[in-house]
Amino acid sequence: VRVPIGPGGVAGAPESARRGRGYVPTGIAADRLGALFVAAGSRGGGSSSKRDGSAKRDRSQKHGGVVLKLFAASSPAAVLSELRDAQGLAFEPTGDLLVVEGGKSGRLLRVRAPDPPTVNSPVFTNQSPVTVAGQASPGALINAFGTSALRHPFAATHAAPVTGDFTLLAPLTANTNTWFAVTATAAGGLGLSSAPATRTIIHDDHLPRVTILDPIGEAHVRDVATFRARGEDDDSGVAAMAFLLDDTIVATVDNPDPPQPIVATTALDTRSVAEGPRTVTVVATDRAGNAATAAQLLVVDRTPPDTRIVSGPNDETADTTVTFVVTGTDAYSPTLDFAWRLDQGAWSPFGSSMTVVVTALAPGAHTFEVKARDLAGNESVNLAGQTFTVTALRIRITEPLDGATVTTPSVWVRGTVESGDDVTVAIPLPPGAIISSLPASTAAGTFAVEVPI
Repeated sequence: VRVPIGPGGVAGAPESARRGRGYVPTGIAADRLGALFVAAGSRGGGSSSKRDGSAKRDRSQKHGGVVLKLFAASSPAAVLSELRDAQGLAFEPTGDLLVVEGGKSGRLLRVRAPDPPTVNSPVFTNQSPVTVAGQASPGALINAFGTSALRHPFAATHAAPVTGDFTLLAPLTANTNTWFAVTATAAGGLGLSSAPATRTIIHDDHLPRVTILDPIGEAHVRDVATFRARGEDDDSGVAAMAFLLDDTIVATVDNPDPPQPIVATTALDTRSVAEGPRTVTVVATDRAGNAATAAQLLVVDRTPPDTRIVSGPNDETADTTVTFVVTGTDAYSPTLDFAWRLDQGAWSPFGSSMTVVVTALAPGAHTFEVKARDLAGNESVNLAGQTFTVTALRIRITEPLDGATVTTPSVWVRGTVESGDDVTVAIPLPPGAIISSLPASTAAGTFAVEVPI
């Protein structure tokens, strides 16, 4: 009989749970899944009668005891048969069934339950439901439960009859831990059930974060470039960082401590890569399989820039300060830096200015040279240069012209003077003149004076 328990723990009226035909129940026990097992002896196989002296049992009834597994919607299944006198049942924590036999030589029988199934499931995933695979005794009924009470399985299947392999789908709660238990019941559900194999799967569908730390912005390189990137994830943690040049993985860095952020560094050797713009991508992948990317431009450039002088001093100059304007071209660098030197001396530091002022020039011949450097560090192979001479003083008469005929009592003498310093110009007069020379007025490098004839 079954006695239902109502609200408040009040017992209801007894009701028939199972009416046997030909068997007398002698023991009952429930396994961890709630299945009922009943020990029973056959009717008519009772004890011998001492009154009429017939002390022998019918041999056909002597071993007629059974252990039955009850099912709500189908006939019971015999777990054990041919028992001598089954008197009691109990289950061990492992799921093994203990059966007590009575009589003069009573026995305690142990029926082994199946081993817990082997369950292969990911610790982290971004999928739900997720496929769980495993192995159990061949043909066993596989149940998966979401609570420790092991009631109402969320999935059920059967292990393969030869290999015992099985798969099932486990629904997961988004972005948290999901616990579940898997049991195996022998003989397709008709036998004993194993202890549960428990697993916890952490669901995470949030993307990690990835930042390129170095170089910042567009990078130009001619040989090896060093990249640093940071990956972090608040859920399952970053498992690894991968560096890609265009679509090819060139380096992978595992995170030794996934719950903590990782700063990964790698050297990208571009010496065998064709020149031109390339894309460097950094991929951070967390332990659930989510991936986030950061990318930037990498320009591979091994060609030196060209350099030329736009303007400079005349071939001869009296100025001790001269100015050069320089420029250059490069296939991949939008800007260039320049360095210069004078008369094979030391090179100046590179700078972005395209105007070079050279001061304190001594009189004599000088050679000015300039070179350019692009963003990848390539320097000009062919230097741009100019040779010029600094004179101490240079004067030129522009009026009157050489060989001109003068018919007036005086003539204006005009001209230019070149000098790095202020100068005084005077016109010498012929012998016998009252004064030996006439001073000329000067302004902005020119002079003029009226000379009597």
